[in-house]
Amino acid sequence: MKMDEVFKSLGLQFKPNEVQRKAMNSVLNEKNRFTFITQATGSGKSMTFLAYPAARKQILKDLEPCIVVVICPLVSVIENHLEEAAKLGISACRIGK
Repeated sequence: MKMDEVFKSLGLQFKPNEVQRKAMNSVLNEKNRFTFITQATGSGKSMTFLAYPAARKQILKDLEPCIVVVICPLVSVIENHLEEAAKLGISACRIGK
């Protein structure tokens, strides 16, 4: 399954860019246990980490829970990420103030 199909299956009208494709390929590679992604604001990181749990289920047929750690200093962005995760049926929480 292509990443475009994963995003579409989530109800997202979104076509991943090359950096997002590389990031998703890395995290979906079963040999990689850890992937570090850093990108500029507005470059699409959110779509990458929000799509990862769904992609794991659809592409790898992996139904085990997965952990994605996102470090963000802006409370408003964190709240936005939590809302988006909830819309996609992804359990998410924030740690800190």
